[in-house]
Amino acid sequence: ILVDEKYLAEDGNPDMEKMELIVFDPIHHGYIQLGEKVGNAFSDGKALK
Repeated sequence: ILVDEKYLAEDGNPDMEKMELIVFDPIHHGYIQLGEKVGNAFSDGKALK
Protein backbone atom coordinates (compact mmCIF):
# COMPACT_ATOMS: atom_id res chain seq x y z
CA ILE A 1 0.00 0.00 0.00
CA LEU A 2 1.30 3.45 -0.92
CA VAL A 3 0.05 6.34 1.22
CA ASP A 4 1.11 9.98 1.16
CA GLU A 5 2.77 10.90 4.46
CA LYS A 6 0.09 13.52 5.21
CA TYR A 7 -2.39 10.63 5.66
CA LEU A 8 -0.29 8.72 8.18
CA ALA A 9 -1.00 8.58 11.91
CA GLU A 10 1.70 9.19 14.50
CA ASP A 11 2.40 5.43 14.59
CA GLY A 12 3.11 5.39 10.83
CA ASN A 13 -0.09 3.56 9.85
CA PRO A 14 -2.69 4.99 7.45
CA ASP A 15 -5.21 7.26 9.23
CA MET A 16 -8.65 6.72 7.67
CA GLU A 17 -10.07 9.92 9.17
CA LYS A 18 -7.39 12.08 7.56
CA MET A 19 -8.11 10.59 4.10
CA GLU A 20 -11.71 11.87 3.86
CA LEU A 21 -12.70 8.75 1.88
CA ILE A 22 -15.92 8.44 -0.11
CA VAL A 23 -17.90 5.35 -1.08
CA PHE A 24 -20.56 4.83 -3.75
CA ASP A 25 -24.12 3.95 -2.64
CA PRO A 26 -25.56 1.94 -5.57
CA ILE A 27 -29.07 1.83 -4.06
CA HIS A 28 -29.51 5.61 -3.80
CA HIS A 29 -27.01 6.49 -6.58
CA GLY A 30 -24.92 8.78 -4.44
CA TYR A 31 -21.61 9.18 -2.71
CA ILE A 32 -21.15 9.01 1.05
CA GLN A 33 -18.16 10.49 2.87
CA LEU A 34 -16.79 8.22 5.58
CA GLY A 35 -16.55 9.87 8.95
CA GLU A 36 -15.01 9.52 12.35
CA LYS A 37 -14.26 6.42 14.40
CA VAL A 38 -17.33 5.42 16.41
CA GLY A 39 -16.11 2.40 18.37
CA ASN A 40 -13.43 -0.16 19.09
CA ALA A 41 -13.43 -3.56 17.40
CA PHE A 42 -13.57 -6.67 19.59
CA SER A 43 -14.37 -4.76 22.79
CA ASP A 44 -17.37 -2.44 22.41
CA GLY A 45 -19.70 -5.28 21.43
CA LYS A 46 -19.00 -7.12 24.69
CA ALA A 47 -21.03 -4.49 26.55
CA LEU A 48 -24.11 -5.54 24.56
CA LYS A 49 -24.16 -9.12 25.90
